[in-house]
Amino acid sequence: MGTLIGQSPLLTQLTQQASLSEQLLQCIQPALPMALRTFVQAGPIEGHQWCLIVPNSAAAAKLRHLSPHLLQVLQEQHQANRPVITQIRLRISATVG
Repeated sequence: MGTLIGQSPLLTQLTQQASLSEQLLQCIQPALPMALRTFVQAGPIEGHQWCLIVPNSAAAAKLRHLSPHLLQVLQEQHQANRPVITQIRLRISATVG
């Protein structure tokens, strides 16, 4: 499988994006409410916008309220290989968790 990904620039890029998104999720994990930590999933990064996938509208409302703090955590832990995230978008997915 690794050689297949290495041969496809698109698959390589998607794999790198997924890895980067997971790194960002690990950065904000301590700032998430305990009850939500296992349910929040990393979504796609589009420019300076990052998507988090949540299980329901209540979780989305809570994270919407926490977004400024989560963005601050990302800025404080910024690394050169990561994009600067200025906006967090939330998507509800019934299949999370």
